[in-house]
Amino acid sequence: NGVQGEVERLWRDSSSVRVSYSLQHAQDQSGARLVNSPNHIAKFDAMVPLLGDKLRGGLALRYLGSRLSRSDARIGAYTTADLTLSSEQLFPGVDVSFSIYNLFDKSYNDPVSDAHRQDRIAQDGRSVRLKITARF
Repeated sequence: NGVQGEVERLWRDSSSVRVSYSLQHAQDQSGARLVNSPNHIAKFDAMVPLLGDKLRGGLALRYLGSRLSRSDARIGAYTTADLTLSSEQLFPGVDVSFSIYNLFDKSYNDPVSDAHRQDRIAQDGRSVRLKITARF
């Protein structure tokens, strides 16, 4: 059982904001809470032009509520933030983006299946990505 919603706003200058939220109560036939099923998931995304059409900046926030591991241990909720700068057609046929994921270097774990010895695995801290796409 659950409900979800999303609201998005677009502006003429190509700025945008999107907010979404999900509330769910996932359970098995006996009424027990399912493994790796958060009750709350929230997302916020914003994108703004920084130098006209040449450069855009984006911020993404993600919240994932607490979950159970397969050993019924509670794995805490977490929020992460990502930051992206992107340019389409920086040069003819060339797009570039630079992203920092997990901007504040949040430590968090995700539950895993019984294919693993442990019941949770630590996820990556802060990471960066430079992406260059060239079309010929």
